[in-house]
Amino acid sequence: HALITHLMEHSDTLHKLTIIPRGMSLGITFSLPEKDRYTMDKRYLEAQIAILLGGRAAEILIFNQKNTGASNDIERATDIARRMVTEWGMTDELGPIVYAKKKQDPFLGRDMGETSNFSETTAVKIDEVVRSIIEEQMERVNSLLEEHKETLITLSEALLEHEVLDREEILDVLD
Repeated sequence: HALITHLMEHSDTLHKLTIIPRGMSLGITFSLPEKDRYTMDKRYLEAQIAILLGGRAAEILIFNQKNTGASNDIERATDIARRMVTEWGMTDELGPIVYAKKKQDPFLGRDMGETSNFSETTAVKIDEVVRSIIEEQMERVNSLLEEHKETLITLSEALLEHEVLDREEILDVLD
């Protein structure tokens, strides 16, 4: 995640990295925006998806296998891609239309699920477009990691040695 965050032009600034488990996480990459963000553009969201897929891509590149550690990252990446398609109208294929509307109970003040107001054909198209967004970002990440494989290994070794790296230490390794 850290290397992809660093390489993405439209991502938040890499702040800290740790392999010390926290809760359900096996490690955390901390990024902070340089200024307040009130909206997110398509490039930023695509960068977020790429960053989330970075761990899975790295394990395939380095260990040539997949494990369950990336499950939450994949879930979050898929959620962003689906919202890009169904809520934010960010794809040319389906246009600026809201395809998923959350129902809220005004008395409970919480989501009660989603209603669908589209055909099965549209549902299939939504799934196809979501998949294409994820696959495009996975290809982007694979290419970046292949190109910067030595840096990935160096960063991993520094992280194994120190367990926590702050911004300056990360930049020393990456530059």
